[in-house]
Amino acid sequence: MTLPHRPAGPGFGPPLRDRTGPPPRFRTASAEDVRAALADLAGLGGFFPVPAAGEEPAGTGEEAGWRPLAGLREPAYLDGRVEATRRVFAGRTGIAPEEVPPRIAASVLHLGIAERLLSPAIGAAVLHGVVPDPGAWRWRPAPRGPLPLLAGGGGAAVPDPQADPAGAAEALAAGYLDGLVEPVSRAVASRVAVSPRVLRGNAASAFAGAVRHLSEARPEAAPGASALLRAVLSRRPLNGAGRLDGSGRFTRRSCCLYYRLPDGGKCGDCILLRSGESSR
Repeated sequence: MTLPHRPAGPGFGPPLRDRTGPPPRFRTASAEDVRAALADLAGLGGFFPVPAAGEEPAGTGEEAGWRPLAGLREPAYLDGRVEATRRVFAGRTGIAPEEVPPRIAASVLHLGIAERLLSPAIGAAVLHGVVPDPGAWRWRPAPRGPLPLLAGGGGAAVPDPQADPAGAAEALAAGYLDGLVEPVSRAVASRVAVSPRVLRGNAASAFAGAVRHLSEARPEAAPGASALLRAVLSRRPLNGAGRLDGSGRFTRRSCCLYYRLPDGGKCGDCILLRSGESSR
């Protein structure tokens, strides 16, 4: 099934051009520094590991079809992934794929892509004071699991998030939120009727999820990671998308919509989660 094209709608502002190279005003980080940061992230699991070019597993080099990240926004790719997600959800819930609303599948797919794109940059910034150049990254399609990514080149050196959270947030926003996640959000909204508010909430949830995972895996990094999250939530494009309570617990101001599936449940940061209610 090919999903109908629809305008992106209000809420995103003017289109953003692809960004390459280090964010403005930050000095360049060497390829060696970025490679060392990425090597360290490999032990974190989840959405964090990204091999550097030349270090990808055997059989996944150039012949594997690595392509620029702009391909994540191609209608054919997004339509196919939404339909695949509908089939996965149908298998989990015992309903037919056509009974899974496309916007639920598109929203959850978007949430996963956002966390995959943000996690390595957050980890590298907090643990090593660098962010890889997103313009040098490549991806390839995969039937399931985290999106395969391949890093290349250098990046930017960024301030210590604990000492200068606003500066670190600027670096993450310039290269990754504005440069990668927002264009993917536009592309998703152009294919399926998912509101900009939900997609911004997904991006905020993805950022917070990466910070939570990093803080649990490396407790010594938790103060800097939390400071970075607070700074990011206070500026565009994620201001107003969620809040942190006094203990640092994040709650988004929208819902990813998964709970609308039979026995779908709610995420731990869902605005609809009641006190004492279990999350999925």
